[in-house]
Amino acid sequence: MKIAILTLPLHVNYGGNIQNYSLQRALKNLGHEPVTINCKIRSISPVRKFLSAIKKTLTQSKDKRNYLLTKNEFNSIACNHRNFINQYISITQPVEYSSLSALFDAEHFDAILVGSDQVWRPKYTENIEHYFLDFLEKNKEIKKISYAASFGSELWEYSHEQQRRCQELLRHFNAVSVRESLAVNMCRDNFGISASHVLDPTMLLTKEDYLFLIKDSPLDYNNGKIFNYTLDTSEDKRDFVISISEKLQRDVFFTYPIKTKKQSVFISDIDNYKYPSIESWLNSFHNADFVVTDSFHGTVFSIIFNKPFIALANQARGTARFLSLLELFDLKERLVTDIHGFDDNILYNHIDYNKVNQKLDLLRSDSLRFLIDSLA
Repeated sequence: MKIAILTLPLHVNYGGNIQNYSLQRALKNLGHEPVTINCKIRSISPVRKFLSAIKKTLTQSKDKRNYLLTKNEFNSIACNHRNFINQYISITQPVEYSSLSALFDAEHFDAILVGSDQVWRPKYTENIEHYFLDFLEKNKEIKKISYAASFGSELWEYSHEQQRRCQELLRHFNAVSVRESLAVNMCRDNFGISASHVLDPTMLLTKEDYLFLIKDSPLDYNNGKIFNYTLDTSEDKRDFVISISEKLQRDVFFTYPIKTKKQSVFISDIDNYKYPSIESWLNSFHNADFVVTDSFHGTVFSIIFNKPFIALANQARGTARFLSLLELFDLKERLVTDIHGFDDNILYNHIDYNKVNQKLDLLRSDSLRFLIDSLA
């Protein structure tokens, strides 16, 4: 079956890219031909960038500035992720959202999967209705399925009109599944739709699948260290990680650009802004002795690679995602909601990964069964 996947645009996002790779890999293992719709990211005009640079230079102190990247700068820092996408993910030619209907008329897909990731979070897209397939509303032939779609937040972020329209569109879906347990309730309460709870696509593959993917990666010398993968850095978080390092008597490493804020109009040290490869990122979980993360997919891969970890609640990005994941495996105690009231004992508590892996195997089978039945 020829299957289109509609997810958030692929760019320098470890979780977003690896979940799409994993979903494609799982579908290929089931005998299908998946391809991801390569939706264009709206670019900012050079004039707007120039005016923004002037405003920031005049109104902000240097340590507060974060200038917009030029197209060439963005391409440079994203090169490792672009190489991964080109090598491992089947994508269409770049397409505007306004041209999606024409693309489907030309390609004759048998089915479309919406997901995974936060595809149903209005703030992450210009038009949330696209992710409820408004452009296919009159197409009765193609199978419409959501796989592990996420609202991203425990709060309902839809306007009244968005809710009404998306409810109408969702009724045309052949099958609906979501990534969080809370999202099951949201679909029921706000859309009147019964949704299945499935695993994030990354968990459809096994640890061995990822080890095969990184088998040719350069040697990593971070064995036995603490992998610090925090997306929202702060002085409090840095101090917290240092305190864990001292308690566990382990050095800390990270796999992230040295610099993430462009504080001058021109970049002279572009290599410091480059995002390490996805293979290096996966290797970091494999080699780490312990993981500290405030990332959903950072938590996922800590579990996949059977690592002791703590997940820092990320209020701005949505805590429900973490709770739903950890509750599946009886690991709720690994979530830290207050770094100042942190119980040190968690660092030394053993995780029974035999039990976790058994549960993961069962949930993986259930999630694959959802795909098999929905695409039958």
